[in-house]
Amino acid sequence: MTNFKFTIQFDKFQDIAQRFTFLPGINIVYGASGVGKSFFLSCIEGESLNQSYNFQIEHKNTAFIYHRIFQNPDNQIIGRSVRGELSFSGECKGKPVSELQMIIESGLDQLPDTIDSYMNPGLLSGGEKELLNLTTAMQSSPDILIIDDGLSFLSSENKLIAVNWLRAWANNTKSIVVWATSEKNDLEFGDTKWVLDLDSFKKTEYVKPEHYDSIHIPEGFLSLKWTDVSFKYDNSRRIYSDLSLSLDDCRSVGLLGSNGSGKTTFAGLCFGYLKPQKGQAVLSINGIVDLKIGYVDQFPEHLIQLKTPAEFLDMITQNGIFDPRLEQTFKNRLLRFGIQWKTVKTLQGIKLPWAVLRTIMVVILAHCKFDVLILDEPTFGLGWDQRVILRSFLRECMTKMHFVIVSHDQTFIRSICDKIIDLDTKTIKNTQVGTEEKTKP
Repeated sequence: MTNFKFTIQFDKFQDIAQRFTFLPGINIVYGASGVGKSFFLSCIEGESLNQSYNFQIEHKNTAFIYHRIFQNPDNQIIGRSVRGELSFSGECKGKPVSELQMIIESGLDQLPDTIDSYMNPGLLSGGEKELLNLTTAMQSSPDILIIDDGLSFLSSENKLIAVNWLRAWANNTKSIVVWATSEKNDLEFGDTKWVLDLDSFKKTEYVKPEHYDSIHIPEGFLSLKWTDVSFKYDNSRRIYSDLSLSLDDCRSVGLLGSNGSGKTTFAGLCFGYLKPQKGQAVLSINGIVDLKIGYVDQFPEHLIQLKTPAEFLDMITQNGIFDPRLEQTFKNRLLRFGIQWKTVKTLQGIKLPWAVLRTIMVVILAHCKFDVLILDEPTFGLGWDQRVILRSFLRECMTKMHFVIVSHDQTFIRSICDKIIDLDTKTIKNTQVGTEEKTKP
């Protein structure tokens, strides 16, 4: 495998194009939401794009075979079972049954034991889907593997496993991995490390550790009581067996756990769209169980479907969920994230960048008449500065609302939640987040 050479020029900031080279191995490109990471990868892949951006990329690498892992793991999954997904590429190439069986078995050997080979991959967790997508991508043997923020649902443990897979594969095949990420800490995994900004693309070596400032959140009144809860999806493994948990007087509950531990299922049971086959899962505030609960799915397009943000806002306003008196406040707060309502309001949700759509949904629903708002992976796709803004925003909302926050992002969870449920150990832990301020529920 030879190197991948290209030029990039930021027309408003540079007179001439700069030359760069990606080497065989793992090349990490960090960038915050909105800097053009997906556009950058599409240019590397050689796609002909109608849209314009603040930079242009040119290269003459026409003989390479590319494979792209998308930000949304559902975009890559086709098979009706995990086995079918593993064999799909080989079937398309007309490989014999014996070889397909070898492909399936080698893929299953790599995947976690918790994944049933006959289950529908749509029932996998976000992180498990990413591991499956990474496995099928490497099995397709591309010259250049492109990862578009496609490993961001992984727990820290599984991400390290995935990186070890990638490094071994790249070393054995002499392939190039171009991995764009909004997780700044991912830079440590790169054989080469790069930073994409709105005005530049440059190589970097030093990864500065980031830390949130200390914070105090309002005193909470949220209680959660699970009693002997058992749950499983149809044709899938059991998620919970007689699980009992109890916590009281919380403002913001954090939910941590490895991929497949049942974090999203836990959120669904708290929200009420899932029902346990056995036991009870009850949320209450000051003893009141008839709560108004909102939920921002880890796949935000499930909320908005084919609607535009403006149509979604009109719908929940008409349904009495959104307070129209807060519309200008909502738009002003959205601007903190660099999102202008007038720019995004008429675009279909499925056409918006994932991080942008997720942020819009979080900000809209945080201005609704909910007692509790459940956020599933709210930091996905956000760079460090945007996570700091999100944390500050959620802190402000906590004066009138309680939260359940589901995330693999342990640093964020520990910085904004006063209690954490660890689904790996089935324990509840207090954090260092203070709750000195007294507010009414």
